[in-house]
Formats: sequence, structure tokens, C-alpha cells
Amino acid sequence: MTGIYFVGGSQKIMKSQYKRKFTVKIIFLILLFVSFNNSFGLTLKDDPPCISNLSDILFVGGSNPDSYIKIQDAVENASDGNIIFVFGGVYHEKIFIDKNIFLFGEDKDSTIIDGGETAIGIFSSAVNTSDSVLYIQSADAVEISDFSIRNSEIGIVCDNTSNTKISYCNVYSNNVGLRFNNSNDSFLLECNIFKNSIDGVQLSFSSHILLNKSNIFLNERGGFFENSVNNTVERCNISNNNMINVWFSDYSNNNTVVKCNINKGYSGLGFGSFSNNNTIYHNNFISNDDQDIDNAYDECENAWDAGNITGGNYWDDYNGTDGDGDGIGDTPYLIAGGESMDNYPLMSPETHYDITAPSLEISKPVRGLYMIGLLLRRYLIRRPLIIGKLQICVDVIDNSSLVEFYINGELRKIDSTPPFDLSFKRDRFKLFGHSYEIGAVAIDHSGNSGEAYIKVWKFL
Repeated sequence: MTGIYFVGGSQKIMKSQYKRKFTVKIIFLILLFVSFNNSFGLTLKDDPPCISNLSDILFVGGSNPDSYIKIQDAVENASDGNIIFVFGGVYHEKIFIDKNIFLFGEDKDSTIIDGGETAIGIFSSAVNTSDSVLYIQSADAVEISDFSIRNSEIGIVCDNTSNTKISYCNVYSNNVGLRFNNSNDSFLLECNIFKNSIDGVQLSFSSHILLNKSNIFLNERGGFFENSVNNTVERCNISNNNMINVWFSDYSNNNTVVKCNINKGYSGLGFGSFSNNNTIYHNNFISNDDQDIDNAYDECENAWDAGNITGGNYWDDYNGTDGDGDGIGDTPYLIAGGESMDNYPLMSPETHYDITAPSLEISKPVRGLYMIGLLLRRYLIRRPLIIGKLQICVDVIDNSSLVEFYINGELRKIDSTPPFDLSFKRDRFKLFGHSYEIGAVAIDHSGNSGEAYIKVWKFL
């Protein structure tokens, strides 16, 4: 019978209160993973876990004397096929997994695994267990969902693994966000991978990896593939990375990039070092501004379209015409670097794209007097006057992937689920009040950002 382990929480929480919630979530995630396996040819080595024994729950953390304190403790005591459910909280640890388990967080914004290091932009190609927040090694059926992974050389490493599924995670403030090394038959689904100082995603000597519906933005490079074949990047937003958005190198052959937004990087998508027979179609290339490489670069031999019926890609700098009105340009789009070309460039974007910064405002607090979070009186003064708890609410007009909250320049929270808010009490007691600058930065799925700031006086 499958065991289910919970990390975090309190002894005051009754198992019966959460049984239905956990059952629904776990069933949904397992059905999702099975659906992706069937759709994309991935195979689970083991059957999905039996989850009927929810009355046998082990809590971890809190004040329950029978609880585990750390996620790693639960992992070490779990067996193949076990489920570990992690309650919201910040877990300062590095986790090593070498068995087939299901590791689910309560919520990706509030369930945070912090490696305790500062990303400094220096990366060694050697893969070591101590260099990552979450290190998965030599396992063939691991599933990770609903976490924030931050502050290490690498956020998540999959080393010599297969059938690994990573979904609904935020991976940020590392040198490298996610690395597949000598791995295969795995997928990344609906994750936000951002603000990593070197690469968002790396694939090295890996195959049959699916990157699907994920947002990869504000990294130095978005994606880097080396010696990796037969992988697919589909329906991803890969935008606003400081260097190239995606680069394939060192015999990375037979990969597919389809229906992605590849926008606003220093350059868009490139192939080098004998990376051939890759297929790129139905993508949007917009506002990649390097004068030499611009939207695309190919010194190898790759297909930048899928034929005259399916068509190629949308290029914002294509100057051709469409005489017969079929939505495909009459002349090819030339790719820098060699002799490759998109023979059937699209005249309009194939998928949704966005190069406009989100519009936002801090809707709470407004100018007035607040007591323990309640507005007692509005009045026209320079800034809000807060006594007790400070509640911050942000309204985002444009679709936003996440909102970062700052207090006096220090990041306090990343929230990717509306309504966007932050509750702040105090760092230390200040009887006579103190001035705080509140900042909110909204970042959309393409990595465009908008910001708003206010100053408040806060007592107690």
C-alpha cells in the first residue's frame, strides 16, 4: 500500500479536514502525468500509486511529536511509489532523491525550498549533489510539482534519470534553473523559470525531453542544449533573456521547436557546432535585437518550416509580400549564419505573443489612516499612515505570470496566483514609526515587466 508523507503543518490540523482536498489534487496530478505519457510517447515504468489509504498520513514539521522536520527526512524514509506532500513554508535544505517517489507541494508560491546560496553567475559543468537545491539521480519515475526552488548553483538537477515529471514550479535566483544531464523520456510542464544568472534550462546528453507550456524569461540565456537529441520545445514563452533565448550546440540533432514565442532577447534562436536536422515551425520571432544574429542564426543544416501546407514561422522583420493571400510569404526568409531559410514564412503571428509591459497599481494601502489592516479614514496626505499590520494589494491590468513584492528594496514574496497580496507586520519593534518603500513588480508570461512604488509611515 502506498504511503503518503506530509511536510509542514501543525498538530492542530485534523486529517479529516484535508482528506478530500489532498485526494482531488493527487488524483488530478496523477491523471495529468498519465495523460502526458500517452500523448507524447513517454512511459511510466511503474503503475500510478494507490491512494486509497489516506487515513494513514504522516505529518512532517510543526509541533506534532510524530512529524518529520525536513523534506529530506521524509525522502529517506519513503519507499518507491510513496507520495510526499509538503505543506506551505520555507524549507532551508538541499534534497537528494534516488528513488521513485511523488513529491507534491501545497502551493508553488508558498512552498519554497531554499538552497541558501547566492547566485553569482559562475557555473561549473560538473554536476554535484551539493550544488543543487533538488538533485535527482539514477531514478526512473520521479514526479515533482508545486514548489518554488531558489538560491543555489542549480535549482533542479536530473542526473541519469528517466520518466521525470516536473510541473507547476517556480525556479529562480539560481545560477542555472533546471538541468537534465544524461536523462531521457521526461517532461517540464507549466513552470516559471526566471532570473537565473546563467541559464534557465540546460540539456546535456539528454533525449526525448518535452518542455511544454513553460515560461522561461529574464535569465542570461533561456535554454541551452548540448549533445542532446530528439527533444521537443512546445508552446513555451522564451523571452527577455539577456543573451540568446535558445541555443543548440555540439551535435544537438533532431530536436523540434514549435508554437513558441521567442521574443525580446539579445538574439532569438541559434544552432552551432554540428547541430543538424532540427525542425522549427509555427513560432513567433519578435524584437530580438542583435544586429548580427537578430531573430535567428544557423551555421548548420536545419528545417525552418514544415512545408508549404503547414508553413514556417512568423518573423517581425520579414519584408516579403503575400500575393495570393494564403497567409504565407511569397519569398523565403533568410537565416543568418549559413544557407538555411524559412521557405514559407507566416504573414501574421501563429500563437499569442506579448511585448507590452503589464500595467499595475498598488490598490492598498491608499492615503489614509489604517489600524491593524483596516482603513479608518481617508485623507489627502503624502503617504499612508499604518498602525500595526500592513496589507499590500496589487491590481494588474495586463495578464501577469507573477508579482514580486519588495520592502525597502528587499524581495519579500513572489506571488503567481491572483489576487496578488502581501501581509507585513514588522522586522523589529519601532514605537515611533518608520518609513517604508513598498515596491511591486509585475512580470507577464513573456518576461515583460511593469512596476509601481509607494512610501508609507508605519508604527508598531
